[in-house]
Amino acid sequence: MSGDEDKAFVTGKVEETIKAQFSDVAETALADPILFADFAQYHKIEEERNAGTVDTLRLYEDVKDFGFVKPILEEVLEKYNFEKKAMNLVLFDDCLGHLVRVHRLMRLKRGNALLVGVGGSGKQSITRLAAYTAECDVFSITLTRGYNEQLFKEDLKQLYGLLAVKPTAFLFTDGAPHAS
Repeated sequence: MSGDEDKAFVTGKVEETIKAQFSDVAETALADPILFADFAQYHKIEEERNAGTVDTLRLYEDVKDFGFVKPILEEVLEKYNFEKKAMNLVLFDDCLGHLVRVHRLMRLKRGNALLVGVGGSGKQSITRLAAYTAECDVFSITLTRGYNEQLFKEDLKQLYGLLAVKPTAFLFTDGAPHAS
């Protein structure tokens, strides 16, 4: 789908089919956005973590809309900025949708994602914030001139050592400068 007209056409056909075949659940199935997250109880999770609870039960819930998720993730971003290198992110709806999906992938065993987009579009920032929200460390490799197979093997050894201790997101980027 390359444009709004294509998206509208496909969306219309999907809605038409769902309403015809599944009329009793069409309203729920066609809800927009469809957002599920395990950080809806963020304050409770933080309290339990601060009290020393190692494994807090985190259930996936339908968080309904961006209005519910945004204040939680803004609070997480504020905490991230206090503890790590500050990121100036604007959490608009598309960003929130991507953030929730990347977070969900990070919480899965062997979860992975390939984020593709133009430089400066926020892929690294979303990944770092999603990893922080999912209680993962981030191990980053940046491809630069002179980076070779031996350096890659050394980086992988270091990454495997980290993985034995704590869940870790592996961020692999190129060293190309992007527009800021």
